[in-house]
Amino acid sequence: MNKRERFFRVWIESLLVLAGLLLLSRAFLQVSVVRGNSMRPTIHDGDRLMVERITPKLGEIRRFDVVILGNPRNPGEDFVKRVVALPGETVAIRKGRLVVNGRVLPEF
Repeated sequence: MNKRERFFRVWIESLLVLAGLLLLSRAFLQVSVVRGNSMRPTIHDGDRLMVERITPKLGEIRRFDVVILGNPRNPGEDFVKRVVALPGETVAIRKGRLVVNGRVLPEF
């Protein structure tokens, strides 16, 4: 194999590896753009979030985790929200404060 053939072989192999990595990253990673100010001051309108998709399938979602939810009415839009309560807990707003199971939660 001459120098030119070796160069093209390495180039093609590199492209194939890159294509494979891109396909894998597409399966396990997602980029979401934040629209709106509901997560301020932590996350702002226009921020881009890189989200890995594996952990929620392997473990439990916990209080204060930030989650990305698909909008059922608009599949091209995501909701970015913080988990404040878990299944079975009671949630209320009293005097402008978030109350879960009778306890006031801290603000973020």
